[in-house]
Amino acid sequence: MALKEKSKHPVLKFLIIVGLILTVVGVSIFGYYRMKFEREIEESNNPQQIVDAFLQALMTNDLRFAKKLVLPEQKELIDQWKAETGHRAYGCPANWNLDDLFEPFAWGVGGSGTIDDNTVTVDSSYGCSNSDYSIRIERVIVKYDGMNWKITHWDKICESSAEENSPRACYPKD
Repeated sequence: MALKEKSKHPVLKFLIIVGLILTVVGVSIFGYYRMKFEREIEESNNPQQIVDAFLQALMTNDLRFAKKLVLPEQKELIDQWKAETGHRAYGCPANWNLDDLFEPFAWGVGGSGTIDDNTVTVDSSYGCSNSDYSIRIERVIVKYDGMNWKITHWDKICESSAEENSPRACYPKD
C-alpha cells in the first residue's frame, strides 16, 4: 500500500505541471489573438468599424483598447465619462432557449457622413436583443492621419440600463 501512495505523488506532480503548461499556452494564444484583433481594428480602413469597436470597448469597460482608438487628448474624456456616469461593464446575457438558439444576442446600427477626404462623422448604436440595454454614441468625428483613422471628437454617449423602463442617461447630460 505504501508503494501505491508513493507512485501517486509523481503522477500528481506531472498532472499539475501539464495543467500549468496548458494554462500558460492557452493564455498566450488568447493574448495573441486579442492583440491581433486590436491591431486589425486600429489599422482598419473603415471608420465605422473603428467607432463600432470603440463603442463596444466602452460598453465592456475595455478602456485600454478604447483609448487606443482616440487621439491622445481625448483619452481624458473617456476617464471623465467613466467617472461621472459610474458606468459598469455590460455584456448581453446569453439566451439559452433552444427555439432562439440562432437569434443574435446583440444588434448594432451605424451611419456616417463625409466632411472631407480625410474626415467623416459616424453614429453608432449597440444593444442586446434579449434585454433592454443599449448604448449609443453620437456625431463621432473620425480623421485619417495618413496611416490610421482616429477618433477626434464625439458629441455624447447615451446608455439605457438593462432594467425595464429605465431612463436613458447621456454624457454630457442633455
